[in-house]
Amino acid sequence: MTVAQITARKDTSANWAAANPILAAGEFGFDTTVKRLKVGDGVSSWAALGWSTMAADEVASVLAASASINAGIDTTDGAFATVLADPESASSGVLGATFVPQDAKVYQAQKHGVLPGSSLFRGALNGLIAMVSAAGGGEIDLGSGDFQMDMSSLIAKSGVHLHGRGALTTIHLTRNITGTPGLVQIGAGVDGFTLSKVKLVGHRDLYQADQNCGVWGVPGGGYSNILIEDVWVDGFDYMGIGLIGDVNRLNVTKNVTVRNCRTTNTGGHGILIQGGVDVASVRGCLVEKHGQRRADCPGITNGRHSYGVSMVGNTIDSTGAVGTSAHAMSLDTVFGRAIVSNNIVHDSPGYGIEIGSTEDAIVIGNVVTDCRHGIVVNGDGGQSHYHCHSITITGNTVSRCTVNGIYVYMGNPISEQATPPWQYRRAGFGYGTTTIGTRATAGGRIYKLTATVSPFTTASGVPTGWGETSTGDTITDGNVTWTDVGHLHSDIVIASNMVTMCGGVGIHATYAVALRIEGNSVTSCAQSGLYVEGTCNLYWIGPNTLHGNNTNLESNHANLRIIAPAASSRAVRLAATLWALFASLSNDDIFISEPASGVRIDGRLLPNSPNPSVAFGDRFVTANTTATSVATMVDANANASEMREVKVVVRDANTTFVHSASGTNTLRMAGGSSYAAPLGTVLVFAFISSQWYEVARYAGAA
Repeated sequence: MTVAQITARKDTSANWAAANPILAAGEFGFDTTVKRLKVGDGVSSWAALGWSTMAADEVASVLAASASINAGIDTTDGAFATVLADPESASSGVLGATFVPQDAKVYQAQKHGVLPGSSLFRGALNGLIAMVSAAGGGEIDLGSGDFQMDMSSLIAKSGVHLHGRGALTTIHLTRNITGTPGLVQIGAGVDGFTLSKVKLVGHRDLYQADQNCGVWGVPGGGYSNILIEDVWVDGFDYMGIGLIGDVNRLNVTKNVTVRNCRTTNTGGHGILIQGGVDVASVRGCLVEKHGQRRADCPGITNGRHSYGVSMVGNTIDSTGAVGTSAHAMSLDTVFGRAIVSNNIVHDSPGYGIEIGSTEDAIVIGNVVTDCRHGIVVNGDGGQSHYHCHSITITGNTVSRCTVNGIYVYMGNPISEQATPPWQYRRAGFGYGTTTIGTRATAGGRIYKLTATVSPFTTASGVPTGWGETSTGDTITDGNVTWTDVGHLHSDIVIASNMVTMCGGVGIHATYAVALRIEGNSVTSCAQSGLYVEGTCNLYWIGPNTLHGNNTNLESNHANLRIIAPAASSRAVRLAATLWALFASLSNDDIFISEPASGVRIDGRLLPNSPNPSVAFGDRFVTANTTATSVATMVDANANASEMREVKVVVRDANTTFVHSASGTNTLRMAGGSSYAAPLGTVLVFAFISSQWYEVARYAGAA
């Protein structure tokens, strides 16, 4: 033990007054006459300094007040006293006792027989919780100590705040829980319960059972205004914190917050909130080593038939988790208003962040490293409703994932999803076609035109229910009938993310419409930097920075890899500036191909086709091996209002450009006649009023 000696100047009241010195900042001066202390500030004289200690009569006054306060604790008055320095204490030397009336009462648990080490701990505490709730609510202070918990549970009640002294207050599980799970149980009807500043220890090396959870919201829900804060849950065999509601939303649970908590070494889930739990927030939590014994248990799950959920500022270490779906974070089946922000996750054998079957979510500012996939927009084609709509993924950093960095994915796809529709319907838009079999998408739902009246008249609006139906439903306005034939991910924005050193593709998109991918930086991935498959349509790509990808030098990958959607229903656009943004450390910077034949169309018109696509860029070459009359060049959007230019370099002697006076995507040739272009000719077309106008011709210039 080290002893330090502190010296202080001392003198009588008379000598201090006569000398009136200026004490250095922090220097003590003791008056031996009145036995009080002053502390210098380096500026004020002795006379100007206030006393820093109380006189004997002032101490007696405070002690008397303290006795009154202690007498008032556990009574119906419940007044708190806070001893505060008087604002004028620097000169007056007065400490004031400020009394503030409070509604809540504080109960010292150990004064009510809730004692560490007692086999009667649970019964005594449950009795106290029930008593406090019945009295109108209040705080129960467990104090410090190691409490022993038998096989039953602590039962939460309305209006109770149960708290301890942090790590100094520990509740140990001493045998497997039987019956309803949870060391602490929250059941239907509980309104306003808080658990804080305790450590719950499950000893899963000794006790293993499905009921062994730290905190458990009983399935069926119906509780509200729950706060779990500054709680450390360690070593429970099933999960640390689980708050379960009613998946059918007949009994909605709401306003649940898990904040600044820690779960460690759980056999299953770290924190699980699901089943109609609205306005559920998990913030500032640390989850370490979840899913250590039970497969496919994420670190934090929030959602499942809920609205208004958030996961913000959490850290998850998934080291040792078992199973391929032991995701670090899972935002699953959220019906609206979700945010996943500023989390740090790593070492998941599944996904770093899963966004599954969710509407209206933003994933922003997260850091994901060393997971199997980084951020996944997840869906299931085999289910009637399991797709994502209106998702923004922005400002995230994803690195060293063993497969894909950011992945838009659909499991169990059906045939209608494989060739996505090119028409996007919104309420209030009219119809553009009368052809039976025409498909459109709205809100991620795929609709097929299955019936019309005769004669057909273009409607001013569309049937109500777009985007709100299930597979097999029909919607009609009496003019046309559309049938819901499945779903796709829709309205997905992937912007301004940084993805690097992944073992598969940097950004990989499948089964999506209304997709926008721009402003991302993707570097040093083993396969393509950006890969958009033919199961996507209605998308905008670029500009992105894609550098040094396809380090495996695989023939089917490149910095930018696109499989075009079906030519008859193609509605895509690449930014014109895209071409200048690649630095080739791979065998190809850009590789775009037709879906069925695999023929490449990146920078080239489809060989021997009278209707080639020009959706994927603004500079093309011809490579026709037989006489070919090009009648149309199919644009991404035949009704686009912007003027777009395309340059075509003729690299063969087999190409004729056919003049048309009208028609969508047709060619309006200079001079009003078709043109058999010699080898080396360069033609420039401008897209004006749904037609391609020839604006420049350089014969033999190439």
